Amino acid sequence: MITENGSTNPLDLGSIYNGEGAAVRDFNNDRLQDIYFTSNMISNKLYVNEDKFKLPDVTNEAGIDGMSRPARE
Repeated sequence: MITENGSTNPLDLGSIYNGEGAAVRDFNNDRLQDIYFTSNMISNKLYVNEDKFKLPDVTNEAGIDGMSRPARE
């Protein structure tokens, strides 16, 4: 849920309405591209490519289950 606070500062609003980001790279050096999603509204997620469209969520095992935070926080 987005809560409006009346601020018109773009630094306050940008991370609320944008999905933050994603990175695609081989995080575990197995020559398959993995996906890391970041968000300011929910926990970050890391999916490791096991080939043939198998991408299990390994976020907790990797120890990166925290949420991203806006730079101004």
